[in-house]
Amino acid sequence: MAANESVNLIPFYPFLYEDFFEPESISLEDEYIAADQKLTFFAHEGAGILQFLFLKTDTADFDIIIEADGKETTNNIKSLYELGLTFPLRNFFFLARYDTSANIYCVVYDPLSPLSFSRYCHITAHNKSAAAAKFTTVISAVKITEKLLKIAEAEV
Repeated sequence: MAANESVNLIPFYPFLYEDFFEPESISLEDEYIAADQKLTFFAHEGAGILQFLFLKTDTADFDIIIEADGKETTNNIKSLYELGLTFPLRNFFFLARYDTSANIYCVVYDPLSPLSFSRYCHITAHNKSAAAAKFTTVISAVKITEKLLKIAEAEV
C-alpha cells in the first residue's frame, strides 16, 4: 500500500475482536484554549476507526476540525445551529445543546458508519472567540492492528 492510500476498514468493523484492534478512548475535562488559538487534542498515527466524539464548550465561536488521511472537515458550533442541526443525525455532527444563557454548547458525532482511516486521524479545536474558552471532550476510537491491516489489504 502506498503512503498516500487509504484502506476501507468498515467492512471489517463487525469482526473487530481480540487481536485485531485495541480500544483507544480519551476523556479531557476543563481544557483551556486561548482566544483565536488551535489545539490538537486527538492525534492517532496509523490505522483506526473513529466511533464517537462529544465536545462541550463555553463558546459558540468554536470549530472542531477532523483531519484523516489527507482529508479535512471543519464544523463550527454556531454554523451547526444556524443550519438547524440541533437533532440527532447519525452520519453528521449535531448539537445536543445550544444554551446561550448558560454558555453551554455540546456537539456530538455518533455515525452509523464510523470514520475509518489507515494513516492518521487528528482532531483539533479552534477557539475563534475573543476570549479564552473551556472545553470537555470524550472520544471513542479503535486502533487497528497490523494483523487486520494485512487482511484488509489482501481484499483490495
